[in-house]
Amino acid sequence: MNPLKDLLTGGIGGIFSGAKDIINQFVANPEQKLEATQKMAELETGFREKQIEAERDFAAEQAKVVIAEAQSDSWLAKNWRPITMLTFVAIIVWNYIVVGTIGAFVPSIHVVEIPTDMWGLLKLGIGGYIGSRTLEKVADSIVPAIAAKKAQ
Repeated sequence: MNPLKDLLTGGIGGIFSGAKDIINQFVANPEQKLEATQKMAELETGFREKQIEAERDFAAEQAKVVIAEAQSDSWLAKNWRPITMLTFVAIIVWNYIVVGTIGAFVPSIHVVEIPTDMWGLLKLGIGGYIGSRTLEKVADSIVPAIAAKKAQ
């Protein structure tokens, strides 16, 4: 659920495949076609690099928010994410394991569908936690590599 990523991969990213189709369809000269294809590949590579940088920056900002909440003096600010995620997990366990098991023996009990927005929020919460933990663990090796690349 990264709107920036969705825009870049779905919306703008599709421009490159369309441009390649246009080149293949309308450029007859093989040398010009090769040159145009190479230029398009360079543009796409540059775009993908910027996309990766934007995703990295987005993840870093998300991690900063989680870290700020975890370091807060407020008990609620520290714990609202875990409480929310545990609540969702309890709902899923109740709905799909407990009710699902009982429903096998009592036909009148049915599993209630979880709303799409709740699944999205659960995926975002778990993904944000996993992403921030991953970023935290690999940051020591990534930051020097990025600094070295920028110094070149």
